[in-house]
Amino acid sequence: MGKPKKATKKKVSVKEVEAIVSELRIGEVIKRLRRANRWSRRELARAAGISPAAVYKIENDQMVPTVATIVKIARALRKNIQDILSIDAHEEFTVVKSGERLRFNTPEFPMTVERISGELAGRRLEAGIIVLKKGSPVAKKPMIHEGEEIHFILKGKVSYTIGGQTVELSRGDSIHFFARNPHTWKNVGEGEAEVLVVITPSPFV
Repeated sequence: MGKPKKATKKKVSVKEVEAIVSELRIGEVIKRLRRANRWSRRELARAAGISPAAVYKIENDQMVPTVATIVKIARALRKNIQDILSIDAHEEFTVVKSGERLRFNTPEFPMTVERISGELAGRRLEAGIIVLKKGSPVAKKPMIHEGEEIHFILKGKVSYTIGGQTVELSRGDSIHFFARNPHTWKNVGEGEAEVLVVITPSPFV
């Protein structure tokens, strides 16, 4: 009885890949991956060795990138080209596992952000868990922007000043406000504060 033949992977030609790319919304996929890394277009361009103008055109579907360019972008984003080609820009939902959340610190604000929202194309909101150290205000000056915010206190005590009015919230409390009103908040508890924040529109889209 002969040995079973091993399955061999079919090699995809450059022309086949380019045909796939021309049909995909590859620009939207690259934009989502770049924003997930919190990179500007210029930063991605520098890492990939291409021009910022090329990144802009690719992301806005004004130019179909060559396979060589996709490879450069994939390497810069630490992804395989197959990963980029297999992502669905039309997906209806995304799942973020607890151990896979993007966690980052912001230089302008003294806090740690742990994103829980996914990279849905065209999404209108952003959600994350904000960790504030004891005594830390979110910003030195009140913030103003379009949209709304909902904050749910997971841990600690947080003081909010919105439109000149101040209120103190503890674990289990929540607040919903129009972000067009000058607002800021501060950890006034004895330890770290954790706040679940939902904001619309998303600042990353």
